[in-house]
Amino acid sequence: MLAKNSFHNVVSALTLAVGVAQASEYTPELTTILQTVWGESNMSPGGYEKIEKVFDSLLRDQNIKAFANKRMLDVGCGLGGYTRHIAEKYNLDALGIDVDEQLIAQAQEAHDHLVTKTAAKSLSCSYALFDGVTLPYQENSFDIIFSKEAILHVQDKTNMFRQFFKMLKPGGVIVIFDWMHNSYDYSDDMKRFVTIDGLSYQFLKSIEYVSCLKTAGFSDIQVIDTSHITLEETESDCRSLEEEAGKTILEKFGSESLNYCKDSWNLQKRVLESGELKTYLFIVKK
Repeated sequence: MLAKNSFHNVVSALTLAVGVAQASEYTPELTTILQTVWGESNMSPGGYEKIEKVFDSLLRDQNIKAFANKRMLDVGCGLGGYTRHIAEKYNLDALGIDVDEQLIAQAQEAHDHLVTKTAAKSLSCSYALFDGVTLPYQENSFDIIFSKEAILHVQDKTNMFRQFFKMLKPGGVIVIFDWMHNSYDYSDDMKRFVTIDGLSYQFLKSIEYVSCLKTAGFSDIQVIDTSHITLEETESDCRSLEEEAGKTILEKFGSESLNYCKDSWNLQKRVLESGELKTYLFIVKK
């Protein structure tokens, strides 16, 4: 049975929790449920198409040359689904890192299976564990830093972004999907959203987030409000829980887990509808 205090974490930030989430929160049951809703090896919403649109736009609109043979760091890679997909589609040398040892092991296993199954010997992708605070990589190590719904758990975002600035090569780009709040005056729904699992969410307003990036040394910062897209994805997830995904979860884990999933996703839907919970895409160049 899926423990209640394990689930809402993944609805909000999933296995990408950097420096806060504990490995014990990510049980096999939990990762199975997330993949049931979002697809194999995906532990955040939106799917590969969402990521491809951003990377394709970088090639088209941001004066970024071809990604082939460039190095990418995926901060908070979870099961590594996005890491592998980006590496394969854009011919990147990708490194995925996460705080959860079990997830890193599963990511490597899935990678090895893919290589064996498809004979994709050219897929340059690896995974490593880190402590959630210190990024042990040299200056100018990466052309791209990618992070999807992870940094909301980092208390000292400026410190994290300073490390990004150091590791990123001149002309490099950062792609961050993240969650934040619109106000510090929370409704009952928002209070429940941030406390239902007892996790420490370090939400900022978007203007505060940008300030952290600027303090770290960045000046070329593009901010895109994606809240409407996230709401559409959440609505789709809610429907899925009433249909095939819900049937699978019911069969595997029982009615209590299914009801809790529905409650968590519907709560997320309400705070997105109210505008209290916001999501943004940040495209940052050095």
